Amino acid sequence: MNPKSIMIVILVVLATFAVFFGPRLLSTYGKLKPSADVTDTFDTRRIKEGMTYFASGSNVYPMAVIGINEQWILESQLWRKLSAQEVENMLFNMQEEAMRSQQILHGYEIIDQDGHYVGDWYSVAGLNTVIKKIIDYRVRIDTPTGKQPPGAGRY
Repeated sequence: MNPKSIMIVILVVLATFAVFFGPRLLSTYGKLKPSADVTDTFDTRRIKEGMTYFASGSNVYPMAVIGINEQWILESQLWRKLSAQEVENMLFNMQEEAMRSQQILHGYEIIDQDGHYVGDWYSVAGLNTVIKKIIDYRVRIDTPTGKQPPGAGRY
């Protein structure tokens, strides 16, 4: 085999490795996975059993509301823990403001870097966050950044 053929074989092997194993090696962060079921749950202001709810942003018009499965611990001082009544009030306010400003709220599943379900997320589209399982059932979810949702600067 000549040197050019050897280089081609090596490049093909490396490319194949990158295609099949690259995403697995680079998956150090979790993700928000769009979910019609989560959207419906939040849109109808249902509180899921076994979830602890948090908000980020304004006390009246939060940037996002999340529900974390009770077996997980949220490692953050920036998310505010909510009572069931606070969740319902905030969701109502978010929905009224979104309707007024003609924006759509979306629900997402929060998935850790290993593909495990952590909880639910509700906000306008286009916000950014970082999701990272720290150890066992401890997760860090950064508060959202990006385009401010309607009313986020108020109150």
